[in-house]
Amino acid sequence: MKYTMEILEGTYSKLKAKIFYDNTAMIDKLKIAQFEADNLSLKLETVSEIINEKNYDQFERMIERIDIYPFVKKKVKNGYDLNFMIDIPIELHIIDTLWTIYLAEYIHNTNSFSEHIYGNLIDRKNMFNNDTRHINWDNKYLFERYVKGYNKWLEKLEFKLETHRNIHDNMTVVVSDFKRFYYSTGNPFEKVNEYYEFIENHEWLTEIIKRIYDQYRVKLLQYSKIKINDGSLPIGLSSSMLLSNLYLHDFDESIVHDNRVLFFGRYVDDMILILRDEHDKRDALEFLRNKLEKTIVNSKIQLNDDKTEVFNLSSNKYLNEYDKLMMFLFQKQINYYSNEDEENLSFRRYVNINKKKLNRQLIFKKIENEDSLLNLELTDSILFMNYIYTYVNFKDNTINDMMDKIDKSFDDNFKASMWKEFYRWFSYFKNKPDKFETLSNSIERLIYTINKIKLNEVKKEKLSELRKKLVNTYTRVHEISKTLSNSNMFGNTQTTLMLKNARMINSISPVRYFIENYKNDKLTNNDKFYIEHFENSVQFIHLWEILTYDQLVNVIFGRKKTIKQSINDFIRINKLTEFDYIKEEKVKTVSGFDAKKIYIDYQDDLDKDYIISHPNVCLDTKEGEPLNSWNSGVDFPDTFKLLDNILEAKDNGTNILVLPELYLNYSWLHLIGLSAQNFNMIIYAGMKALVKNKQFFNLMLSMHPFKDINKRRNTLVTIREKNFYSYEEIDWCNKNFYTYANHKKPVYHMVNHNGISYSDYLCFEVTDIWSRALFKGLVDVIVIPMLNKDTSYFDSIILSLSRDLSSMVITSNSATWGNSSIILPKKTHERIITEFKGGFNQYLVSTKFNVKSLINYNNEFEHPKDGDEFKPHPANSKYYNK
Repeated sequence: MKYTMEILEGTYSKLKAKIFYDNTAMIDKLKIAQFEADNLSLKLETVSEIINEKNYDQFERMIERIDIYPFVKKKVKNGYDLNFMIDIPIELHIIDTLWTIYLAEYIHNTNSFSEHIYGNLIDRKNMFNNDTRHINWDNKYLFERYVKGYNKWLEKLEFKLETHRNIHDNMTVVVSDFKRFYYSTGNPFEKVNEYYEFIENHEWLTEIIKRIYDQYRVKLLQYSKIKINDGSLPIGLSSSMLLSNLYLHDFDESIVHDNRVLFFGRYVDDMILILRDEHDKRDALEFLRNKLEKTIVNSKIQLNDDKTEVFNLSSNKYLNEYDKLMMFLFQKQINYYSNEDEENLSFRRYVNINKKKLNRQLIFKKIENEDSLLNLELTDSILFMNYIYTYVNFKDNTINDMMDKIDKSFDDNFKASMWKEFYRWFSYFKNKPDKFETLSNSIERLIYTINKIKLNEVKKEKLSELRKKLVNTYTRVHEISKTLSNSNMFGNTQTTLMLKNARMINSISPVRYFIENYKNDKLTNNDKFYIEHFENSVQFIHLWEILTYDQLVNVIFGRKKTIKQSINDFIRINKLTEFDYIKEEKVKTVSGFDAKKIYIDYQDDLDKDYIISHPNVCLDTKEGEPLNSWNSGVDFPDTFKLLDNILEAKDNGTNILVLPELYLNYSWLHLIGLSAQNFNMIIYAGMKALVKNKQFFNLMLSMHPFKDINKRRNTLVTIREKNFYSYEEIDWCNKNFYTYANHKKPVYHMVNHNGISYSDYLCFEVTDIWSRALFKGLVDVIVIPMLNKDTSYFDSIILSLSRDLSSMVITSNSATWGNSSIILPKKTHERIITEFKGGFNQYLVSTKFNVKSLINYNNEFEHPKDGDEFKPHPANSKYYNK
């Protein structure tokens, strides 16, 4: 078979993306950068010569360069255990990835993938074209993210437990894993040899992969006393990930088809199964060992007895054992977040927690103040501050105590993946050269101790040489960590320049770029930002980030970049073939004002109760506030309250969350966007005022999440300026010598999402009678964030608005004045389905309503029972509804 240059370039793109998102592959990131530093095309030509022309000389030179580099795996009682990653030329990495892709295609087209594995999963939805089932060489997808598989694994377990709970009085959940799995497999190619057609088409590629494996094993035996079987899987290769699942295929199937098993799921070398009836640990281990012996001949794989846990979920102690099980799985979960970009890593690990599984109080509720943040594990504290509480103004004591905590962590901790997080933390919270130097010296001292620590399972005659390798590994990782931290403290070293040029550094997201540059008054009105940071980037940039950035810049600088243009940037940056889920058009309305209608091509179950929530939050409403605080940062308590409200909304299944006017600080934009997208929650909010070049802006934000045909999450974001400023806002601007927009022809947004049409007003806008008539016959739900003390006047307007437009109206006001409400076009005693009047304590009010019932009513004008459930339509509604 001829492997074209287009195929090799596509393979390299997939390999590069895999390494980019693997936080454990720091040395491989640098090798990618070095590979691209000089004549990339020529190097790909070399790969082509090896695989197409069987250039043995080139191939042998590559094989001779294979080595291993050791990492500390963990500290144990009698010293340190090591892991051995394969150190391989990128050219062979490309060949290995190419072979993996073709093997995955063969398995995909023969429907041989097991449905019971959740780790090391090929991303079949994105890697193969839907119509032809052939490989898509244009995108970067290869494996699914680890965290996605892990979440599926737990969700399926939870579903199966719930399903069988009412059928079986006694069940046993067994959680177990294999010892040193990658080192103890037998010949991993035995299963591949059964795929005759694949071998015939890719015989030479297969021989190359076998030689790579043999050379890794030679190097491993040279240094290590680990009990190695005939065909160890090299850690760090794409093929090892796929072969690990193939190797255990028969073992998996034997368990799945055993009638004693109610559920089985395996995640790499970890497994969970549900057995009928009650079993102890000895029974469970015997069951698994029997399966291993019968399905994997001559295997040296051993079950890890010490890590095997058994949970007996009998009907009389189900909840207690279930909680223990989920707590145990949460601790294991931490290990599987290393292959996720850091922002999603932190958000999902610490915030995106299913209440049924863990009850989010497990971590989040532990940190209701700054002191309790310090009491967490160091990793938790750092990631929390780096990615969730990034822009919080912490107390000096908190920062100083955290510095002490970091300094003490270097006694014997070789968790190098955290070094870049330490540097990142310093760049955010203690950005001073002497502090960086102190941190760097601490890491260097730690690396030096490698010459003294006891290393386990190492051949005595090779101990000195291996120590040098280990020192070299950590020295390189330290240098790379400085660059990957995105700190500007180290300047442009050769390593930094190479990694930047190869786009192997995680660029700042558009939303964080806005937050930090608005804060520093460095924001500009151009798209150079996209070119500088994301052109030819490996990093995936979400639609919500691009739309949020573009629309904020539109408002502040008077730019007119359309949603369609932002989507085109999204397609180009992420190298997508198309994205046609959002349509934008201008609508001529009743009152002659302009409205943007945005249609999302997405359908979900509309015939259900929608849960609508609004928090009871007190804004500072004394004279001139919150206008005076436009440039203030955010503190810890307020950020905690925001997240607490969002998480409570998520826990109760909220579909629409509405926040008051002038509430959402721009420093929270990354949190609100991640919440909308990860929790599939529509969010409407008034943003805290912005001032740029002495001009005042009061902004309305909406976020509408949806999934595309491949089940990828996306979010439509709309941001617009308030059309009519209140007299108090105008007086405040005049007093402070700020200008403000005077919209003679206001513009509003209307979003059709899942068959429901939404529009929004920002407090004082709704006092304009023409604006109120704007969407007659066009919308189903009207959202109004408010900061309003004249609640009596507004109540009259809103009650009338709901009836006149035959729409649901949702308002959210500061708790200081209350009257947050949900109004329906019903009879007087039924029309207010929610209303609450404030109070200083924080709480969330949530209400259910089937929006489809209102939509159906509005579409059936000739119905004989018109007016039974809802009030009769106002005059001329039928005409306008057309």
